[in-house]
Amino acid sequence: MVVGHDMRLYCWGNNSYGQTSRPSTSQPVPVTSECVKVNFNPQTVVCGWEHTVVLDVDGAVHSWGSNEFGQLGDGSEESRRDPQKVHSLEGEKVTQVACGAHSTAAVTSSGDVMVWGRHTLSNLPHRVHLPLKALAVACGFSHAVAVTVEGRLFSWGYNEHGELGHGDTFAGLRKPRQIVHFR
Repeated sequence: MVVGHDMRLYCWGNNSYGQTSRPSTSQPVPVTSECVKVNFNPQTVVCGWEHTVVLDVDGAVHSWGSNEFGQLGDGSEESRRDPQKVHSLEGEKVTQVACGAHSTAAVTSSGDVMVWGRHTLSNLPHRVHLPLKALAVACGFSHAVAVTVEGRLFSWGYNEHGELGHGDTFAGLRKPRQIVHFR
Protein backbone atom coordinates (compact mmCIF):
# COMPACT_ATOMS: atom_id res chain seq x y z
CA MET A 1 0.00 0.00 0.00
CA VAL A 2 1.20 3.51 -0.73
CA VAL A 3 0.01 7.11 -0.42
CA GLY A 4 0.07 8.63 -3.90
CA HIS A 5 1.12 12.20 -4.71
CA ASP A 6 -2.63 12.82 -5.07
CA MET A 7 -3.12 11.89 -1.36
CA ARG A 8 -5.06 8.73 -2.25
CA LEU A 9 -4.29 5.21 -1.04
CA TYR A 10 -3.26 2.56 -3.58
CA CYS A 11 -2.84 -1.10 -2.68
CA TRP A 12 -2.00 -4.55 -4.00
CA GLY A 13 -1.09 -8.00 -2.70
CA ASN A 14 -2.64 -10.38 -0.17
CA ASN A 15 -6.14 -9.48 1.02
CA SER A 16 -7.06 -12.47 3.20
CA TYR A 17 -8.10 -10.23 6.13
CA GLY A 18 -9.30 -7.20 4.20
CA GLN A 19 -6.03 -5.34 4.70
CA THR A 20 -6.38 -3.84 1.19
CA SER A 21 -9.95 -2.77 2.05
CA ARG A 22 -11.39 -4.72 -0.88
CA PRO A 23 -13.81 -7.65 -0.89
CA SER A 24 -12.14 -10.83 0.38
CA THR A 25 -10.23 -12.84 -2.15
CA SER A 26 -7.79 -15.69 -2.09
CA GLN A 27 -6.04 -14.18 -5.11
CA PRO A 28 -3.51 -11.35 -4.71
CA VAL A 29 -4.92 -7.91 -5.48
CA PRO A 30 -3.16 -6.43 -8.55
CA VAL A 31 -2.02 -2.81 -8.69
CA THR A 32 -4.91 -0.87 -10.17
CA SER A 33 -6.57 2.43 -9.51
CA GLU A 34 -7.24 3.85 -6.05
CA CYS A 35 -8.51 1.04 -3.87
CA VAL A 36 -9.21 2.51 -0.45
CA LYS A 37 -11.87 5.20 -0.21
CA VAL A 38 -11.27 7.31 2.88
CA ASN A 39 -12.73 10.49 4.33
CA PHE A 40 -9.40 11.80 5.65
CA ASN A 41 -6.13 12.97 4.10
CA PRO A 42 -3.51 10.23 4.50
CA GLN A 43 0.06 11.18 5.31
CA THR A 44 1.78 7.86 6.04
CA VAL A 45 0.77 4.23 5.56
CA VAL A 46 2.43 1.27 7.32
CA CYS A 47 1.59 -2.41 7.09
CA GLY A 48 1.89 -5.31 9.50
CA TRP A 49 1.57 -8.99 8.67
CA GLU A 50 -2.17 -8.70 7.88
CA HIS A 51 -3.18 -5.22 9.02
CA THR A 52 -2.83 -1.68 7.74
CA VAL A 53 -2.41 1.58 9.67
CA VAL A 54 -2.59 5.12 8.30
CA LEU A 55 -1.55 8.36 9.97
CA ASP A 56 -3.53 11.28 8.57
CA VAL A 57 -2.35 14.87 8.15
CA ASP A 58 -4.19 15.89 11.34
CA GLY A 59 -2.29 13.37 13.50
CA ALA A 60 -5.13 10.83 13.79
CA VAL A 61 -4.56 7.08 13.31
CA HIS A 62 -6.80 4.78 11.23
CA SER A 63 -6.54 0.98 11.01
CA TRP A 64 -8.08 -2.09 9.34
CA GLY A 65 -7.36 -5.74 8.47
CA SER A 66 -6.66 -8.60 10.85
CA ASN A 67 -7.27 -7.89 14.53
CA GLU A 68 -6.60 -11.33 16.01
CA PHE A 69 -4.22 -9.84 18.59
CA GLY A 70 -5.80 -6.39 19.00
CA GLN A 71 -3.39 -4.74 16.58
CA LEU A 72 -6.12 -2.39 15.29
CA GLY A 73 -6.29 -0.64 18.68
CA ASP A 74 -10.07 -0.64 19.10
CA GLY A 75 -10.18 -2.84 22.20
CA SER A 76 -11.60 -5.83 20.31
CA GLU A 77 -10.21 -8.77 18.39
CA GLU A 78 -12.62 -8.41 15.48
CA SER A 79 -11.06 -7.93 12.04
CA ARG A 80 -12.50 -5.37 9.63
CA ARG A 81 -12.14 -4.38 5.99
CA ASP A 82 -12.82 -0.66 6.30
CA PRO A 83 -10.53 1.98 7.82
CA GLN A 84 -11.67 3.22 11.23
CA LYS A 85 -10.14 5.86 13.46
CA VAL A 86 -8.37 4.58 16.59
CA HIS A 87 -10.69 6.47 18.93
CA SER A 88 -8.70 5.69 22.07
CA LEU A 89 -5.95 7.97 20.69
CA GLU A 90 -8.26 10.97 20.40
CA GLY A 91 -6.71 13.94 22.15
CA GLU A 92 -3.23 12.75 21.14
CA LYS A 93 -1.55 14.19 18.06
CA VAL A 94 0.41 11.31 16.56
CA THR A 95 3.52 12.15 14.55
CA GLN A 96 4.69 8.66 13.49
CA VAL A 97 3.34 5.09 13.27
CA ALA A 98 4.95 1.68 12.85
CA CYS A 99 3.70 -1.90 12.58
CA GLY A 100 5.12 -5.15 13.83
CA ALA A 101 3.72 -8.43 12.56
CA HIS A 102 0.72 -8.32 14.91
CA SER A 103 1.25 -5.07 16.82
CA THR A 104 1.23 -1.33 16.24
CA ALA A 105 3.20 1.57 17.73
CA ALA A 106 2.89 5.34 17.54
CA VAL A 107 4.85 8.39 18.69
CA THR A 108 2.87 11.40 19.90
CA SER A 109 3.79 15.07 19.55
CA SER A 110 4.61 15.08 23.28
CA GLY A 111 7.24 12.35 22.75
CA ASP A 112 5.30 9.42 24.18
CA VAL A 113 5.39 5.97 22.58
CA MET A 114 2.04 4.17 22.48
CA VAL A 115 1.77 0.44 21.66
CA TRP A 116 -1.01 -2.10 21.19
CA GLY A 117 -1.51 -5.62 19.86
CA ARG A 118 0.37 -8.88 20.35
CA HIS A 119 3.01 -8.96 23.11
CA THR A 120 2.07 -5.45 24.32
CA LEU A 121 -0.28 -6.63 27.10
CA SER A 122 -3.25 -4.74 25.64
CA ASN A 123 -5.41 -4.35 22.55
CA LEU A 124 -5.85 -0.67 23.38
CA PRO A 125 -3.05 1.90 22.96
CA HIS A 126 -1.03 2.46 26.13
CA ARG A 127 2.20 4.28 26.93
CA VAL A 128 5.59 2.64 27.00
CA HIS A 129 7.62 4.05 29.86
CA LEU A 130 10.77 5.64 28.47
CA PRO A 131 12.98 7.94 30.57
CA LEU A 132 13.26 10.43 27.67
CA LYS A 133 10.95 11.77 24.95
CA ALA A 134 10.81 9.66 21.80
CA LEU A 135 11.44 10.93 18.31
CA ALA A 136 10.61 7.73 16.40
CA VAL A 137 9.74 4.06 16.83
CA ALA A 138 10.32 1.04 14.61
CA CYS A 139 8.87 -2.44 14.93
CA GLY A 140 10.23 -5.83 13.96
CA PHE A 141 8.25 -9.05 13.91
CA SER A 142 7.89 -9.13 17.72
CA HIS A 143 10.09 -6.34 19.05
CA ALA A 144 10.36 -2.56 18.93
CA VAL A 145 13.07 0.09 19.09
CA ALA A 146 12.57 3.76 19.97
CA VAL A 147 15.02 6.59 19.40
CA THR A 148 14.82 9.54 21.78
CA VAL A 149 15.25 13.21 20.96
CA GLU A 150 18.73 12.91 22.55
CA GLY A 151 19.65 10.10 20.13
CA ARG A 152 19.50 7.24 22.64
CA LEU A 153 18.05 3.89 21.55
CA PHE A 154 15.75 1.73 23.68
CA SER A 155 14.46 -1.72 22.73
CA TRP A 156 11.92 -4.22 24.06
CA GLY A 157 10.08 -7.35 22.97
CA TYR A 158 11.31 -10.79 21.93
CA ASN A 159 15.05 -11.40 21.70
CA GLU A 160 15.49 -15.01 20.59
CA HIS A 161 18.06 -14.01 17.93
CA GLY A 162 19.56 -10.95 19.65
CA GLU A 163 17.28 -8.50 17.83
CA LEU A 164 17.13 -6.17 20.86
CA GLY A 165 20.78 -5.21 20.38
CA HIS A 166 22.02 -5.95 23.90
CA GLY A 167 24.65 -8.49 22.84
CA ASP A 168 22.82 -11.55 24.10
CA THR A 169 19.77 -13.70 23.52
CA PHE A 170 17.05 -14.32 26.07
CA ALA A 171 13.28 -14.57 26.18
CA GLY A 172 12.81 -10.82 25.84
CA LEU A 173 11.94 -7.63 27.67
CA ARG A 174 8.53 -6.25 28.60
CA LYS A 175 10.04 -2.87 29.45
CA PRO A 176 12.42 -0.85 27.26
CA ARG A 177 16.13 -1.07 27.99
CA GLN A 178 18.72 1.31 26.59
CA ILE A 179 21.09 -0.15 24.02
CA VAL A 180 24.38 0.79 25.67
CA HIS A 181 26.40 0.79 22.45
CA PHE A 182 24.55 3.98 21.43
CA ARG A 183 25.00 5.99 24.65
